[in-house]
Amino acid sequence: MYSVYGDGVCIYNDLYLTGAIKALTPKLTISDNAAGSLEITLPVGNAGYDTLKRMKSVITVYRNKEELWSGRIISEKMDFRNNRVLTCEGELAYLNDTIQPPKRYAVSNDPEDVSFGNGVTVLEFLESILTLHNQNVDEEKRFYADKSYIFNWNETMPVVCTNYENTLDCINENLITRYGGHLRIRKENGKRYLDWFKEEINTNTQVIRFGQNLLDFTKNWDLSELATVIIPRGARLEESAVSEDITAYVTVENAELDSDDIPKDENGNAAITHQGVYVIANAPKDTYGWIEKTVDFEDVTDPTELLKKAIEYLKETQFDDLSLEVSAVDLHYLNVEAESIRILDLIRCISRPHGLDKLFPVSELSIQLDKPDSAEYTLGTMESGKNLSSSVNSSNADINREIENLPTKQSILTKAKENADLLIKETTNGFVTLVTDEEGGRHSEALVISSEKDYTKAAHYWIWNVNGLAHYSKSTDDGKDVNELNVAITMDGAIVADYITTGTMSADRIRTGVLTSQDGNVVWNLNNSKYYPDENDTNNYYEAGSLTIKRGSIALGEPFGNWKGSFCVDNEGVMVASKGYIGGFTITSDEIYNDVMRLESYGLSFQYKNTDDS
Repeated sequence: MYSVYGDGVCIYNDLYLTGAIKALTPKLTISDNAAGSLEITLPVGNAGYDTLKRMKSVITVYRNKEELWSGRIISEKMDFRNNRVLTCEGELAYLNDTIQPPKRYAVSNDPEDVSFGNGVTVLEFLESILTLHNQNVDEEKRFYADKSYIFNWNETMPVVCTNYENTLDCINENLITRYGGHLRIRKENGKRYLDWFKEEINTNTQVIRFGQNLLDFTKNWDLSELATVIIPRGARLEESAVSEDITAYVTVENAELDSDDIPKDENGNAAITHQGVYVIANAPKDTYGWIEKTVDFEDVTDPTELLKKAIEYLKETQFDDLSLEVSAVDLHYLNVEAESIRILDLIRCISRPHGLDKLFPVSELSIQLDKPDSAEYTLGTMESGKNLSSSVNSSNADINREIENLPTKQSILTKAKENADLLIKETTNGFVTLVTDEEGGRHSEALVISSEKDYTKAAHYWIWNVNGLAHYSKSTDDGKDVNELNVAITMDGAIVADYITTGTMSADRIRTGVLTSQDGNVVWNLNNSKYYPDENDTNNYYEAGSLTIKRGSIALGEPFGNWKGSFCVDNEGVMVASKGYIGGFTITSDEIYNDVMRLESYGLSFQYKNTDDS
């Protein structure tokens, strides 16, 4: 069923797993608007073991002789048994190989601007950037556009500029992000076409029935917005039967449907019923209980039409935000008459307990080629389908994780102790040397613990004598070996170290330059700012450059008089400034003025400007 070719030579076939076409753990992943990937291991003796080249060889995956995916080798490694472990990327990634130069694509009314005649259409823009790509790559990496397969090819685009982006990013940013849709590679008559279409183009005849024939497991089922009972509200009414202060709406209370319009379950019973203003999904209610939700249909004025929309909501609309990951058997593998599942196929999913009967697009395929019965499919689009509840929950969870992961004082100290304990207990080949005096060894002078027997040649060592304890490591300076001091505790109580971790530290005086909090959010540079305490705690002030902060006032500039700088505000609301600019007025000690008026000590004057109306 599945086969893999490298440069036209078969290197894997799931029906013949021996000899030159034996390969290990081949796994293919195909995703919407992505290049996809293939991982495959070639043992010694494989037909492609000695011939396939990174970035050059073309790797192609077939399903029943139909090309499913094609790409190139981007990385490899050799395992213990000399197997070549290859990672391949899809041919869409060829568009990453070229850069679009700075260029402006714009609709222009300027007759001298002939860059694109009367304007830039989607097709013209796409053809232009593909032409630039094709000029710089070999034929096997070129792409072409066909307007028959470009969904809005004649639409005029707004101004588009390129500026050294790679071609694939340029397409994603200016087409996919702006208009949506899906990219697809199509090959005809020896040419590779890049198609772009808006909607899924095929509804697959296979059906996924949860808990039955096709499904093994599901995940990413976000039930935060699930409703088993809804209260549909239509258009607003002019009068309310309850109170003039309460807005009234069209409801389904008096709506009636023919029995043929009511969905049935597998036993022929009504799957959805309504009681008064409520519309109830019976199976989900029995499974999850009574979960109400108000749903608005503001333009609906007829109760029967409102009931139809409510039923449609319970069946499909409320699952628009759903993304499923399912492990399923492609029934085509068991029955050639069954339709194969392809990327972006619409697959019908039925789950009676959830009241679900909806078509989902296949946004990702992950197929273990040697175990196709365990393929995994992602149905729906997670990014576009995130509802408000799940997004908020995700954000809150991320924030909580950040808070929980902030290191505490105790955790920092504990981790430091653990590291120190591990380092001390680690098995080493240390040597102990007793250093004696030079006159016959009548007394010892020091104890040395070193990484080599001769501590003078050791890479690092500890030395302990009556003056203190120190650790040295050997380094090179101008080609000469020197012993560099790393940490020391001397007899006068001094500790010299690059880094000290402690729980509580008491000190009479600490001299330092910069104090930094553990998370880096608070930095106090003591070299360019000052804090002056007072024993009575009435005249304390903080000084940083020309800014002075004191209890009751803040001043900018050299303080003078009663703490008045060139600018000062005190706790009584008094502001003193040598000059200022407020609301269009310049203020000095002698006058207040703008372009029209001036207020001085001797009076108010105006300056009128000449205008066309004067």
